[in-house]
Amino acid sequence: MNEAIALTIVFLFIWGGHWMPWWVIPAIVDEERLLLRPLAYAYGCLGIFLGLVAWALLIGGAMVCVWNVVGFVALDIIAAGLGAMLPRGIKLLKEYRALAGDTEDYEQAIQGR
Repeated sequence: MNEAIALTIVFLFIWGGHWMPWWVIPAIVDEERLLLRPLAYAYGCLGIFLGLVAWALLIGGAMVCVWNVVGFVALDIIAAGLGAMLPRGIKLLKEYRALAGDTEDYEQAIQGR
């Protein structure tokens, strides 16, 4: 259960970073109003680190095997990866649906002539 809580924190932290309006701080965004790559990578690494810290706090200082830590870090990285890739997938799906709608409108306009 402790792992699930920590992994959810990581997932939501990274997911939230993709929807954060970073453009409100012009010094940290590029021309496309996206977070500068080095800052984005630092944010992602911070999310993974915070997940490990949350897990350590949730297990309450219990002695664990080094392989438990390695296993959790692997899950932590997977949760961060999902938190990064799912928003991109949703964005691509929205763009695909918008393009499909445009194609339908275009075909109707041609047939209407």
